[in-house]
Amino acid sequence: MLYSKSRPMIPDYRPQRPASQSILRRSLLTGFPALARAAGERPNVLLILADDLGYECLSCYGSTSYRTPHLDRLAETGVRFNHA
Repeated sequence: MLYSKSRPMIPDYRPQRPASQSILRRSLLTGFPALARAAGERPNVLLILADDLGYECLSCYGSTSYRTPHLDRLAETGVRFNHA
């Protein structure tokens, strides 16, 4: 428990933020350099969030259990995160 320096016996209450807010805030902050482009250019960004999706579920990462042709096409023409 954290204690205030000016009031040593009174705990300093700091509410915990949900993890989803922290993750969203960090992902938005990492995208700001892309927004600093010239005013005429618009970035072409597609962010896909999926719950409980692993690399073994996408055929672009070598899976033979599932067919994901649309995601495979996106992976061929875009950026894949291998170590994220």
